[in-house]
Parts: sequence; structure tokens; C-alpha cells
Amino acid sequence: MEQTNPIEIEGHSIERIDYRGQPVVTFRMVDELHERPEGTAGRAFRYNKDRLIEGEDFFNAPFDEWCKVLPRQISSISKNHAPMIFLTQFGYLLLVKTLTDDLAWKVQRALTNSYFMAGGAGLDGRAVGRAWNRELRLSMEEQRKFIKAVRIEADRIRKGRGSIESLAGMPMIQAAVRDMLENDPKPRFDGPEAGGNAKALINWLDLLVTECLSDTATFNRGYGLRFEPSLNGSGELEAITFLASTRELYAALIRLSRNSEIDFPFKSVRHLGAKQNYPVDVFQAAGWGFKRNLKHIRGIGLHRFAKRISQGVSRELTE
Repeated sequence: MEQTNPIEIEGHSIERIDYRGQPVVTFRMVDELHERPEGTAGRAFRYNKDRLIEGEDFFNAPFDEWCKVLPRQISSISKNHAPMIFLTQFGYLLLVKTLTDDLAWKVQRALTNSYFMAGGAGLDGRAVGRAWNRELRLSMEEQRKFIKAVRIEADRIRKGRGSIESLAGMPMIQAAVRDMLENDPKPRFDGPEAGGNAKALINWLDLLVTECLSDTATFNRGYGLRFEPSLNGSGELEAITFLASTRELYAALIRLSRNSEIDFPFKSVRHLGAKQNYPVDVFQAAGWGFKRNLKHIRGIGLHRFAKRISQGVSRELTE
């Protein structure tokens, strides 16, 4: 194997592995860099393997190939001639997309800039488009099932009937449940507790984004809202924005409530539009920006909302 200079990623020193002309990572590397228990990345891969494309998101490398790019590991696993999974850049990003802690953001950014893109490597625009289109094609039914499973498990834990550790066999659900409990320890979609309306509204806006990403064309026709993507300089999705009056937003959320079979906590357009539902700090903490009454059309105020998909959206979106 050709020796390369070590790359520093958040306190860890790694050497780049190249397989079939592109940089790849192993499950062990992902676990170590994200400081997760050994085996976490492998379980997440097996849980989501049917959504990943071999040859594009990952390689199933036979022993006689991977031993040539990982010679230092042969001494410790020389008796194991099983194939090894290598993750490409997109395979890695798809696998860790549920990790939203500060370290995860830093590791993903560092790996993208210093590891996958080093030396001019990385994916061309067509590959970016193919991967993004696959994400958009994820069925809404799968999204709803996932959200429902996360809510059920979170409620069980809140009531003392389960634990985070018991979800170790479902790493994506485990990560989402942990995030839900850390950010909102009380049951979601509840009534008017202090700050509850704002959190409930943010949850519903997040569901709107999920619905939009599952099938953008159908969403734009069916919900009366038009979400516009914002891309960064690398062509990656950075944010999603939309303009809507309070009445238009209320109508869209009512439809979403019926489709998802989740009770909607806002009982009227006036209830949804109340100023106390829009505290800037709560929205910013959840990755949302907004400007109320950005402009008026025929006397009706339109509000702009923006959801940060990556870390690049400026706070100037929010008043």
C-alpha cells in the first residue's frame, strides 16, 4: 500500500484508504472518529443496506483486494478472509445523517474537506445529483414509520418502560430517540405548556420538510406551499425556504395532520399566528430561521421560513 501522510480529524490521526480510485472508510474508522461503541456503524449499515447502492455508496471488497490496501491489519486478522465493506463519501454521509451532535458535525465536515476531497478527489456533479435524487425518492411511508417508531420508543422511555440501551440493535432509531429526549424531554405535540406551542410548531415544520423531501413535486402541488432549495458553493443542499401566509401554513399543516394521523395542536389560524409561538432563540436552536410579514400581497402578510440542512445558513434569516 502506498504510504500517505496522516490526516488529523478531531484529535484522531488516520491515513487515507483508496479503493478503486476513490477514498473510502471502514466501519471501524467511522466508530472511532465519531467516538461511538465498536460495531455501531456496522449495525447501522446492516439496518439500512437495502437503501444503499453497491458500487456507489459502498464496496464489498474481497479479501485478495482489501488486503492490498490494508496490509497492516493482516497480522491481526490473517485468519479472517471474509470480504470487507468500504464506504464511499456518500455512503458515509448517508449512514451518519442521523448524528446531529457537535462532534458529528465537525467530523463530517473534516472528513469531507480533508479526507474525501484531498488531492482533488471527491464526487462529480452527476454523482451528487444521483445521490440527492435517491434521497428525495425515499417514500413518505418509510418516513412516517420511522417517525412513529421514534415517538413510540421515546414515550416508552419517558414513562420508565424502556431505555436507550435497549435500542442498541436499531442504531438509527436509537440516535433519533436520544436526540428527541435530549431536546424535548416532555411528550411532543402536547398542548400549551410554557414554550410548548413553539416546540410543537417546529416539530410540525420539520414534518413538512420531511414530506417535501420525500416527493417535492407532489408536495408543491398538494400542500399549496412551494419549498425552494438553497445550495452552497459545492452544490450541496444547505437550506430549504418557503413563503406562506398564516392561513396557507395552517391549511398545509391541517392536511399534514390528516395524512400522518397525528393530532394537530393549533385550533385556528389565529392560534397558529400568535406571536408567542415564534421565539427567535427556540427556532434558531432547532435550525430554523424566519421573518414574519416579509412582504404583503393584497393586504395579506407573507412569512419566510428557512430550515438549515447543513451548518451554512446565516442567522440573518431570522429577525
